[in-house]
Amino acid sequence: MKRAFFSPSYDTIADARAKSAFFKLIPRLRTNVDEFRSLDAAQLVKHYLGLSRCWPGKRLTLLYAYWEPKNASAFDEFVEHRKEVEKFCELVRTEPNFTFNAVCHREL
Repeated sequence: MKRAFFSPSYDTIADARAKSAFFKLIPRLRTNVDEFRSLDAAQLVKHYLGLSRCWPGKRLTLLYAYWEPKNASAFDEFVEHRKEVEKFCELVRTEPNFTFNAVCHREL
């Protein structure tokens, strides 16, 4: 498990990104450190913030591709990871001009 960490500089973001579903996850991830134990949600938030800063107003997609074995459902770790991926997708699905897609390598 990697704990979510955001430097204080993230608190100074005041442009359009500050209204995003991703940005609104920062305090949640800081407070609920165990909410995402298998998925590095903080890193995904940082990717969004960086991409949307580099290409403001552009339609963007972030693809999170991950590996799991054929028998993933037999292992708690993989089941938990997939649940966390689905939860994260749900939390950011309403973000305009930005799509977050998660896919297992077998589904590619």
